[in-house]
Amino acid sequence: MKTLSEFLLESVEEFVGIHYSHKPTLQVLHGGMYGTGIKGQESKRLGETDDYRLKNRVYFYPKPKQGQFPAKESGLGSHAYEYRSNSLYNASTGDSNTPSIIARQKQYVSQGEHPANAFEKSVLDHGYEGYHTNSMAVVMARNVPVKYVGQVSPNQIGKLSVEHSPQKRSFVNSAVNSSGEHESDLLSPEQISHVVRNRDTIQKVAPSFRQQYGRAVVKSHDVEALDNYFKKQGIPL
Repeated sequence: MKTLSEFLLESVEEFVGIHYSHKPTLQVLHGGMYGTGIKGQESKRLGETDDYRLKNRVYFYPKPKQGQFPAKESGLGSHAYEYRSNSLYNASTGDSNTPSIIARQKQYVSQGEHPANAFEKSVLDHGYEGYHTNSMAVVMARNVPVKYVGQVSPNQIGKLSVEHSPQKRSFVNSAVNSSGEHESDLLSPEQISHVVRNRDTIQKVAPSFRQQYGRAVVKSHDVEALDNYFKKQGIPL
C-alpha cells in the first residue's frame, strides 16, 4: 500500500538539476554545508527558524534539456553534479497541493514564522523533498545522493536563457485573472521575504499591489511600475 507522501507525489514531473562544487568525485552532497553558499537576507531568515530541516539544504540549477550546462554564479566550483527527483514541488506552476500548502504556510506565519520559512516548512510537511522554480531548486532535510558529471570548462556553461533568467522575465507578460488583474507565478521564498520587508514601499510604487495565495497581483495600470521596481531590486517577478 502506498504511503500518503507516495500518493501525493506520484504525478510530480522529474526535475533534473546541476550543483557546482570545488570538490571532485563526491557521491553525496551534505546539506549541513548550506552556509558556505548562502548570503545576506536568506542566511538571516534561516537563522530565525528552529526547524532543523530548513537548515539542511542543497541548491541546484535546472539542467537545460538540450545543450550546455546551466549558467552559474561567480565563485562556484567547476565540478558538476547531477540530481534527479520526482519529489520536488514546482513553485512556479503549483500543483493540486498548492491550496493546502498555502493554507499551512499561513498557519505557520500566524505562529510567528518568517513567511519564506513557513512556505518551506509547509512544502516539506506535504511530503516533498524541496521545491524548484525556473531558475533554482533547493532540497532540504537530507543529504543528497548525486551523480558526478565531471569538471566543466567555461565554454560548456551556457548563458542564462529567457526561460531560466529572472532578470529577463517580465511581469507585464504575466497571466491575467478573472478580475482583469495581472497575476505572477507563485512567489519564491526570497520574493516573499522582500515583499514582507518592503510592502509599504511597493504599494507606493504600485498602489494596487497585493499578495494573494502566494502570488503577486496588480491592476494593469500599475504593471509597468511594479515590473520596473522588481527589476531594479534584482529579483524580478
